[in-house]
Amino acid sequence: MPRMPKMTRQISFMQVMKNQKIFIHILVSFIFVCLAIMLASILFLYNQFSKAAMNEIGSHTQKLLDEQSINFAAKMSNLLDYIQKTVHNEEVISYALSRDNDPFLNYQAWRKLKELKDNQPIIESIVMQNYYTGTIVDSKVGMYERSEYPDQQLLAALDQEEGFRGQRLYVRRADYYRSSLRYETDYLSFVTYFQGQASALVVNIDSNALYEYFTRERLPASSNLYILDREQRVVSSPDSAQFQQPYHLMRNSTNNRWYKDQQQMVVYSPFSFFTASGWTIVQTLPLDSVLHNLYKLRTLTYWFFSIILAITLFAVWKVSRRIYKPIKNLIEEAVHSHPSDDAIASSADLAVLSQVLRSQKQEISKFQNKLIKSTKQGKEIFIRDLLHRPTHYSASSAAALFKGYELAVSISQLVIIVFRVDNYGKFAKQFRYSDQRLIYFAICNVAQELISEVAPVETVDMKSGHIVAICEARSGTGDDFPAIARSVQNKCVELLKISLTAAVSLPIDNVNDLSSEYIQVLELTNERFKGGSGKCWVKGGDIEATESEYSYPEERERQLLSELKLGHQKQVEHHLEKFIEAILPFSYSEIRLSLLKLLLNLSKIAEQLHLALDQSSLGSLKRMEQMLDLLETKEQLVEWLHQTLSGIFQQLQLQSVAAGQNQLIALIQQVVQEHLYDPNLSTKMIADELKYSSTYIRQLFKDFSGQSLSEYITDLRLDEVKRRLTETKQSIEDIVQETGFSAVNSLYTIFKRRMGTTPSQYRRQWENDSRKELP
Repeated sequence: MPRMPKMTRQISFMQVMKNQKIFIHILVSFIFVCLAIMLASILFLYNQFSKAAMNEIGSHTQKLLDEQSINFAAKMSNLLDYIQKTVHNEEVISYALSRDNDPFLNYQAWRKLKELKDNQPIIESIVMQNYYTGTIVDSKVGMYERSEYPDQQLLAALDQEEGFRGQRLYVRRADYYRSSLRYETDYLSFVTYFQGQASALVVNIDSNALYEYFTRERLPASSNLYILDREQRVVSSPDSAQFQQPYHLMRNSTNNRWYKDQQQMVVYSPFSFFTASGWTIVQTLPLDSVLHNLYKLRTLTYWFFSIILAITLFAVWKVSRRIYKPIKNLIEEAVHSHPSDDAIASSADLAVLSQVLRSQKQEISKFQNKLIKSTKQGKEIFIRDLLHRPTHYSASSAAALFKGYELAVSISQLVIIVFRVDNYGKFAKQFRYSDQRLIYFAICNVAQELISEVAPVETVDMKSGHIVAICEARSGTGDDFPAIARSVQNKCVELLKISLTAAVSLPIDNVNDLSSEYIQVLELTNERFKGGSGKCWVKGGDIEATESEYSYPEERERQLLSELKLGHQKQVEHHLEKFIEAILPFSYSEIRLSLLKLLLNLSKIAEQLHLALDQSSLGSLKRMEQMLDLLETKEQLVEWLHQTLSGIFQQLQLQSVAAGQNQLIALIQQVVQEHLYDPNLSTKMIADELKYSSTYIRQLFKDFSGQSLSEYITDLRLDEVKRRLTETKQSIEDIVQETGFSAVNSLYTIFKRRMGTTPSQYRRQWENDSRKELP
């Protein structure tokens, strides 16, 4: 028994949740939007911050590595200076060129080499080969005959440079036995040859010692450095097994000299020293150590956004309750407004609103139908639908609809008369839309009044530049409609000053044929293209009989386009007239098709000639069709085509003029270059040589370059003066005489005005800057 109340409360809660679907939808929608925004914000902010942090860390590390590489190159340069001094040591040179194999001299040479080696801890050993005596003196292992020296690989490398005199750098791995023990050492060997192959001095630097020497400065934890040669092979690294192995992490980058590779950051810096050019120092840093603090910040960000999310969800719940409250009140009012409908009262909130709205929509629809049928607007809508859409009414249903809309005509023996406004483009520009509607209304009234004297009629504005009159052809009135249509045309001209083109159909027996007949009669009004505006056309007359079998005049088009490419305007106009004469015997739709094809080909030719056509009329196929809609008669078309072609030929003429001007500019610049250092060079001199007036030359060059011709000449001369000031030791007086300036004072004045300093000061400043750039 005590469990029953709990079950009742549980059922009541589930029923409440089921009946409040709108509230659940609102709550879930808000939560989803909030979660999506929060998640997108977190991902966006973290991604942007990570990119910025990585860029900053990479740029900073790259800068530090550049400084280290510069310092290392400087240290290596100092070491090489020391090696050069060793090579030029008198005792070393004397022994290297000695032909006496004296043990005492060998001992003295060994002591000298050992002394030199001890002065530079980074040097592993110094080896002297005396070619004349065949003696090898090694500061580390002593004196040997050539055949007994342990490092035979070194001797083989020296022999390969037979006849060479100078310095070499070898990156090698020495693998030899001494005293039954195997030695394997990675060396950078700096070799200096004396007098061809006579003797050589070799300075060996241990690769591991080089790495320790370079990494004396403090490096980040878990960071490694690699020194690579120009072939991207490892020269020095923390792992000797990688010596002379290709470094696979190297990657070209156009923007930065750092990048992320899996779980580490790779930074590299190029440097050069001695004969080693194109070498690279690479530093790798584990991302965990680089981004340690960034990961902490990410965790804190997650916690911060989680707290904000919890607060947001609570606010969403409160807002959802406030939004749902008026909806709940609306549902309660709907239930109270239908007390007798038990189905509504027991439904969920969405079902209640749906049923109430459906009921109200049905009532509104009934009211609108009654209202539409009782108004003239409803009658016009029905007539437009009847003409625009194919119908399949039975005789009884069609008669009922005609009666319901109170149409004055019956469902059989109907005649369609279309009145179309002539010069519609001009008409649309001349009158505002509201004024156009009034004019169409007046035309409808004129047609209604005149036609109703002979037969029942209904007129309607089709809202597309024409009106339609549907007449009932009673016995004895079938032949009167063309005359009535002409009287309507005359009356509109008299009263409204509006010219109309009319077309009359044959009697129609079936109301379902009105749509297809209307399309044919509307198309018939396009005969004004050939026959002119303000006429009345009757379907079934002599028009169709005069039309020829369609054949596109391709030869006329080819001749027209060929002459257009050649720029022959009169011939193009002649072929255009012949083209129009060739297509006039066809129907309007075929004429229109021919014109579209001609215009498309004309656009292609204009594009090939780099001409700009009128985009408002020839920019696309759709715009061409719209333009042809506005060209209602042959005369309008011919006038427009002549205007278009005239514009094309004007552009061709401008192109020709521009080409000639560009050629003249090139000649002017050529004359200036040939006489640049002639003090008499002037605009008049150039004009006389080119056989043009000075005024024309001066204005043309000004329009072309934006500066006067004299300024152009002065700029070229100043460039030559600056070059001689920095690259030669010529005196300023000599420079003035050889660069076309009239006097030293003239040069000083112009140079001071343009450069802000005198020529002497400019030369001294350049020399000071050059000294600062020297190492």
